[in-house]
Amino acid sequence: MTSRWFVSLLAVGWLGAALAAAPVPTAFTARVKPLARVDSVQLPALDLAAIRVEDAADESLGKPPRFAIPRKMHVTPARDGTWEDVDANTKLWRYVVKTPDALSLNLGFTRFRLPPHARLLIHSPDGKLVHGPVTASNNTPSRQYWTPVVTAPEVVVELTIPAAEVAALELEIGQVGQGYRGFGSGKGGKGGLPPDSSGSCNMDVKCLLAADPWQDNVRAVAAYTLNGSRHCTGSLVNNTAQDTKLYFMTANHCLASQSEADTVVTYWNYDNTTCRVPGSAASGQPGDGPLDQTLSGATLRATYAGSDFTLLELDGEVPQAFGQFWAGWDRTPYSDPGGPEHGDTACSADSLCAAIHHPSVADKRITFAEENTVSSGYGGNSVPPVPGNRTHTWVHWDPTPVFPPDPTLTIPPQVTEGGSSGSPLYNAQRRFIGQLHGGPSSCGQTGDNLSDVYGRISISWEGGGSATSRLKDWLDPGSTGALTMDGRNACTAPPVPTNVVATATAANQVTVSWDAITGADSYRVYRGDGACPGSNWQLIAGNVSGTSYVDGGVSGGATYSYAVTSFGSAQSCESAHSGCSAATATGVCTLAPDFAGLTGAASSAEKTCGVDLAWSEGSNRCGSGALKYSLFRSTTPGFTPDAGSRIASCVTGTGYHDATVASGTRYYYVARAEDDTANGAGACNEGNEDANTVELAAIAGGPPAVSFGDDMEGGTGNWSAGGSGAGANFAQVTDQSHSPTHSWHAPDGDDVGDHRLATAAAIAVGPGATLEFWHSYDTESTYDGAVLEYSLDGSTWVDILAASGDVPANPDRLTSGGYDSTLSTAYDNPIGGRRAWSGDSGGFVRVVVDMADFGGRSVSLRWRLGTDNSNGAPGYWLDDVLLSAGTSCSADDTLFEDGFDGPPA
Repeated sequence: MTSRWFVSLLAVGWLGAALAAAPVPTAFTARVKPLARVDSVQLPALDLAAIRVEDAADESLGKPPRFAIPRKMHVTPARDGTWEDVDANTKLWRYVVKTPDALSLNLGFTRFRLPPHARLLIHSPDGKLVHGPVTASNNTPSRQYWTPVVTAPEVVVELTIPAAEVAALELEIGQVGQGYRGFGSGKGGKGGLPPDSSGSCNMDVKCLLAADPWQDNVRAVAAYTLNGSRHCTGSLVNNTAQDTKLYFMTANHCLASQSEADTVVTYWNYDNTTCRVPGSAASGQPGDGPLDQTLSGATLRATYAGSDFTLLELDGEVPQAFGQFWAGWDRTPYSDPGGPEHGDTACSADSLCAAIHHPSVADKRITFAEENTVSSGYGGNSVPPVPGNRTHTWVHWDPTPVFPPDPTLTIPPQVTEGGSSGSPLYNAQRRFIGQLHGGPSSCGQTGDNLSDVYGRISISWEGGGSATSRLKDWLDPGSTGALTMDGRNACTAPPVPTNVVATATAANQVTVSWDAITGADSYRVYRGDGACPGSNWQLIAGNVSGTSYVDGGVSGGATYSYAVTSFGSAQSCESAHSGCSAATATGVCTLAPDFAGLTGAASSAEKTCGVDLAWSEGSNRCGSGALKYSLFRSTTPGFTPDAGSRIASCVTGTGYHDATVASGTRYYYVARAEDDTANGAGACNEGNEDANTVELAAIAGGPPAVSFGDDMEGGTGNWSAGGSGAGANFAQVTDQSHSPTHSWHAPDGDDVGDHRLATAAAIAVGPGATLEFWHSYDTESTYDGAVLEYSLDGSTWVDILAASGDVPANPDRLTSGGYDSTLSTAYDNPIGGRRAWSGDSGGFVRVVVDMADFGGRSVSLRWRLGTDNSNGAPGYWLDDVLLSAGTSCSADDTLFEDGFDGPPA
């Protein structure tokens, strides 16, 4: 095995809950523009074939592995994004980053200084994944801030700031990391990429027994990302001052500069929530830990290639909920003849040594050794490693390991893998003795190949002879000369509560009880879904003074898991979580149906006005019969569904035709599912109703009538091409097309270019018209790009979203395939600063334009490619343009066919 590295999903541990609720984005608490109207950028699709080749080359050079492709950006609130007023004194700035295929996204703010009352959140569009709040307390001397990953293909950057503080804001997104593996995605192997999951031979740290002293060392280990694209791992280490400074040991081959340290994000407590049997299929699958415990930024204290160590001091403070442990260390130097007590480490079946690590970007694992270590040099994968100057420690892994939950069970040997570089090796006294450099081990290896090589702390102690290349100045600041140091917790927590019992004591009520704990001032109660070990854990009660708690927020028929911690106020210290106890609640079932909301909304395109709505069937969590659906409608986007906006209830099936609409009016719709329990407040059965907020829009119109169409196969007569710059004019080509065999193309040159393709004549637009076309683009992302413009007089051109004459501005006019970027104002692009299509579309994509505002007018259309004075790319292609001059529809008056104005009195 070559050098290995590490990234992971760090979590809260098996309870998976922080002490405070996740922050709610302002967009979910205030009336603001829908995300479709917020400035955004679309990153190009990932080229997995090229990534595979590049990653193989990186591995041969010993580089830390990548998990994301870095995309350089220059996004600032002054130039990009969307500003809104939340109230008279508060402003909201948002910017959306989209990808077609990313497994995760992370952001590098290369200029970062928040005023005192600003709040920054990074979240998924549905608000379920949130990082933050990031505040002025996160300001650093480097004036940078690098975020952890958000495991979504699209993220929203949201800044809430007092209007009076906007002038003091410094913020620039300098990079976006487009993730293609890791972080629990389980998507490795696509395009020939290595798998994300660990080898099945490895053992979860969850398999350790509750009283095992190795549980402390587990909490010392963390994964980290650097430069928003690569990953390794490391361990907190104690110092003789015992002052809990965040000294973090890792490998020199992972990072060795302050510029890299500025980008470090550490992820804590990523441990699978269950113990999977080593060798089982489950043990080779991705784990389930969340990513909600992180620290950003670090200061490089010392680094030395000779023993492959780097010591960082992490920025910020560790929240108590992280439960960190500072590992002790043993720096006993080598002396002849070697062996235990002469620089080598004694390991045996009764006194195991151990490595704790994250193999292959997976959950935290533990690997034991019961054979004495041997001092050596570093020889990569050579067996045995080169003798060298004994800068390293050679360790053999246990070939017949014991499975703690069941010692009678035979399991395969555990190892380390690619992804574990920088991870700690501890002696039998659980003291740090070195960090992983590399070695040959992998699942299935035997003999000397079942081994790895670690840089020795005793060599790193003196390192290169200066404070910036040795450990002793940092780990022994008082020059005590200590050879060994024990580990320590952040505080002395009260004992863990015992005898925790959950019991269903009344309808929709579970009572949790436990024994009193000496030294505890109060208790905290956590609840998870399902039987133990549970999932989706949440803190449901804090500061409980007694030894029981009544949970009245449960649904009859559902099973819940509970755990309790004790809390000591003197040191603000919380114990570990108790054992788990589960109970099934009685009473009525109050769980809302699972329903994803609307999937379609479109004009019926018939003479009589109508809008057709569609959705996928939801599923019951309480009722037994088929779900029924309510439909809500408004002419205002972002509306709150209520009785006043409900247009239908008790709808069965997966579709609805709304015949009570007016021609040319835009309507916004929401659908919600209701069960048949009569346990809630739904409009049909008084059942439980879900609360999704998926909103789709549609405009009713009559049957379309084509007024302009060109598949580019009949010559150039419909078009006028012109412009300036290299390859100035659009030209018909056959190298790419949506429908065979021609399209129009303009190149993205490396000089200032303004390339234009316009309709040769104005087009008469009917009511409710729709423009559709297919285009493909591959341009320098955010610097070069294309736009669509229109003219009412053939001479004054404006963007398709803008106002001109009596045509209003309409930010929703591009209903499908809208602009995905904001072009930079640097480097003289003639359309710089505008919203545009930019980057790599990945082939031909469809664009739909709502032309209802142009009804009754004659309009000229122009496609325009703007390029700056550096870095060219293949360019822009246009094909298959169709303008359906829509017709009006009429209201359904069948109720009053008798000719009267209304029903009889």
